[in-house]
Amino acid sequence: MKLLDEIKTDLVNEKAKLTNTLRKAKILASQLQLDEFKNWIRFELEGYNKYDDLPDYRKFKAHNIGTFSGPFQSMAKNVTLPTFNLPTSVRDFAENLDMYESIGALENMLSSSTNSFQRKWPQEAIILARDSMQMSGGMVLVDACQPITKHLVAGIIDNVKNKLMDFILDLKASNISLDSEKLESRSKDQIRNLFNVHIYGNHNIVASGEKVIQSCQKVTINDIQSLLNYFRNLKVPSEDIALLEKAVIADGKRKKGQLGKRIKEWVGNMISKASSGIWKIAQEVAPKLIMEALKNYYGW
Repeated sequence: MKLLDEIKTDLVNEKAKLTNTLRKAKILASQLQLDEFKNWIRFELEGYNKYDDLPDYRKFKAHNIGTFSGPFQSMAKNVTLPTFNLPTSVRDFAENLDMYESIGALENMLSSSTNSFQRKWPQEAIILARDSMQMSGGMVLVDACQPITKHLVAGIIDNVKNKLMDFILDLKASNISLDSEKLESRSKDQIRNLFNVHIYGNHNIVASGEKVIQSCQKVTINDIQSLLNYFRNLKVPSEDIALLEKAVIADGKRKKGQLGKRIKEWVGNMISKASSGIWKIAQEVAPKLIMEALKNYYGW
C-alpha cells in the first residue's frame, strides 16, 4: 500500500510536520476500519481532555515552583514547593504533569523561541495550598506553576513518531492484504492486536481473567525463569517458551516502554496464535497477559 510508504517516509523526514503525517495516518485508519486507530489519531490531532484515557507517554512527575508575597511588598520568587503535606485534592494535581495538548500545539511550542513553558496552578488550588505552604515573615503563596521544558515536549513527539513507525513497519511486514475493499474479520483482529501492542503497550487493552493478570506479580525484575514459568502456567507451548528465552537474551536490557525486535516478533506471533486458537487464551486477553508480564520483568 502506497500510503504506508508515504507515512514511513514522513516519519524519518525531520522537516515533515507530524500533524501532516497524522492526517495521512487518519486516512489509513479509515481504510483499515480500525476504530482504536481512528480515536488515537483524533486525540493526537485535536488534543485530549481530562475525561479521556491519557497514554502513559503523556504523563510525567511534576516540579512546582511558587511565588510568595509578604509585608512591605516583600516577595520570594521561584521557590520550589514541597507536595507531601498538601491536601489530597491539591497534591494529586501538583505531583502529576499530564500533557493534554494536541501534536500541533506541541510542535508550535517546540519551534517557539521560548526555551521553557509554564502550566499555572488554578487559583483555587493556590488558596487550598496556602495553609500548607508557609514561609517565615508572614509570607503567603500567591502564585504557582509547573515548568514544562522543550525536552519534555520533544519526547512526546518522538514517542508518537516511534510508535506509529513501529506499527507501520510491522503492518508492512505482515502477510495481511491491505488492498482489498473489505478486510476479513481475522485480518482486522490481527491489525488491532498490532496496534495495541505498539501504540499502547500494556495500556488500554481490553482484558479479562483478573486472577491470571494478578499472577503477573510473580514475575520479578530481570528474573528470566520467573517470566518463563509465568508463560508455562498459561500453557504456552514449550517451543514458544524456548523462543521467548532466546529473544529476551538477544534483546538485552530495554529502556522503559521499548521492546526489542526479537521480543516484538515473539509478541506478535503469540497474539496471532491466540486469534487463531492455537494458544488456548482468549484473543482479547492475550495482549494484556503478555505485556503485563514483560512490564514486570523489565521493571517498567
